[in-house]
Amino acid sequence: MLKKIFYWGAKGITLEMHDTAKNNFKVIGLFDRDKSLKTPFKGLKIIHEKSELEKWLRKNKKNCYFYVNIGSNNKTRVKISNYLKKKGLKAASIIHDNSYVSKNTLLGEGIAIFAKTIVQPKSKIGNYVILNANASISHECKIKEGVHIAPGAILCGNVVVGKYSFIGAGAILLPNIKIGENSIVGAGSVVTKDVPKNCITYGNPSKIKKINN
Repeated sequence: MLKKIFYWGAKGITLEMHDTAKNNFKVIGLFDRDKSLKTPFKGLKIIHEKSELEKWLRKNKKNCYFYVNIGSNNKTRVKISNYLKKKGLKAASIIHDNSYVSKNTLLGEGIAIFAKTIVQPKSKIGNYVILNANASISHECKIKEGVHIAPGAILCGNVVVGKYSFIGAGAILLPNIKIGENSIVGAGSVVTKDVPKNCITYGNPSKIKKINN
C-alpha cells in the first residue's frame, strides 16, 4: 500500500522527487504560492493560500508524509520542513532504487537520494539533505543538515559540507576539504582548499569570489 505524501512546491525538483518516490508514495496534497502554475498531477489541485493550507493540514495530517521541494534556498527548506513536522506530518526519506547507499552510512530524516547516486561507507548524511542524480559521495564524508548536492558532483573521501550549503553540478571536492555553513560551490568547480562559511567559490581551481548573504 502506498504511503500518503504532501509536497511543498509544484514545479522543477518536485517532478524529479516524485519520479523517485512514486513506487512508495501517493501525492495527496500540493502547495505553491505561484498562482500561475498548472498542477503536475492530474486531478490534484494546488493550494496557494496559507489559510487554505492550514485547513488542509488539520484534515489530512494523520499518517501523511511531506517533502519540501525548494532547491534554491536550503535554510528556508529546513525551516518549512520543521514547520510541517510541528503540524503533525512526517518527514519522508526518498531513495531511488537505482542509487547505491552503503550499509555503513548514517542517514538522517527527510533525505532524498536520486537515481545513480553513490554513497560510500561510513559517511553521515544529515536531515533534509538532497543528493541529486549521479552524485558521488566517497568514504567518511559528512554532509550536514539542509545541504543540496547537485547532479554529477563528486565528493572525495573525508569531505565535510556545512549546514545549508549548495554544491553545484559537476563540482569536484578533493579529499579532506571542509565547506563552511551556508556556502555555495559553483558548477564545475574544483575545490582544492577549505571554504569558510557564507562564501561563494567557483573556478578550477576554485577561488572565493564573494560573501553569500
